[in-house]
Amino acid sequence: MKNSMNQPFGKLNADDLQSIQYVMREFCSTHDAHTIYAFLWDMLKESLCSAGANHWDERRRADYIFAYETLLQLIGASYALVDHWSKPPN
Repeated sequence: MKNSMNQPFGKLNADDLQSIQYVMREFCSTHDAHTIYAFLWDMLKESLCSAGANHWDERRRADYIFAYETLLQLIGASYALVDHWSKPPN
């Protein structure tokens, strides 16, 4: 995969796509969604409640919450894709 300024992750070839699918399948088969959501929630709580976070401004706190919500969507999409891939084609 060759990276460039216009495509920072490079152009994905068939082998790259297979690798991505493998990683997603392994992740979803190793961790159930409920457990991952709980881990993420715990990480967010620990981040926002840490001593260092006492000095964060509202923007930084909001960024952490936004990242948490976006990761929840990404994880949900990953499980949906893996489920879709496991179904036989019609």
